[in-house]
Amino acid sequence: MNTTPAPDDATLIEHLRRTLHSVAETVADDGRASTLAAAIPFVERSRRKPAKKNIAIAAAMAVAGLGLVAWNAFDAGEIKRIPTETALMNGSTDGFDWWLIPSEAIGHTNPCDVPFPGVEMVSSSTNKPGQEWNTGGVNYGKNLLDEVPAGGGTFTYDCSNPQSEFDEAAWFGDPTLMSVGFTRLGRNDDLNSPWGALAAMHPTIDHINVIVDGETIATIDTITKTNEPGGVRYAGFTIPSDVCTFRLDYLEADAQTPVVSKESTIC
Repeated sequence: MNTTPAPDDATLIEHLRRTLHSVAETVADDGRASTLAAAIPFVERSRRKPAKKNIAIAAAMAVAGLGLVAWNAFDAGEIKRIPTETALMNGSTDGFDWWLIPSEAIGHTNPCDVPFPGVEMVSSSTNKPGQEWNTGGVNYGKNLLDEVPAGGGTFTYDCSNPQSEFDEAAWFGDPTLMSVGFTRLGRNDDLNSPWGALAAMHPTIDHINVIVDGETIATIDTITKTNEPGGVRYAGFTIPSDVCTFRLDYLEADAQTPVVSKESTIC
């Protein structure tokens, strides 16, 4: 039985500072801030003709990690290595390598050490050994931190009975619910860096179309975690550096009409 006491304010603040996602820009489907199968390659089914804007380059999933580095000691939250072998998808855009990795594999947890259930976009450019993690992440499901418990008040962490604050099953009845996040693949202030984007969606969503200026620039096959073949589906992709608004069409297998279309503004 876990008898860890509930963290005090100082412990909670320090825990959040070191282990929560350092998210440059991440939004949920409703505009609120979001914390954030056998692996298949990142797939683009179609794209527009090359223009001034570059889009993600399809690549097979990375199967080898970066390896342990010669570092004497790491503080909590600092990067030892990027666990690329756990990546669901990966790609390289304009010289920026990225991976879509489950938060659990990175070690991001809530204050009671319960792993976040979602995924994170990890760029090699901004996640170096010895630094703190700098990722964009999404979690799927109702966030209990936003709910009023039956007895009133707000959700509180009870580490004697640890649980996730994200209730994934609560969204399974509505395929139009999803979370979308984005972050620069380079420095946050580098306006020439492409955007890394990621989405968590209903188990029935087979693929998404990425639409910029009314044109589909990519179609991405979604994927589940290896240990959750019938669960939440995820997708990672990139958006050109000078694009501020994009739309995602969410489609079920063999469907011609999207289940839902959602627009995101990123700058």
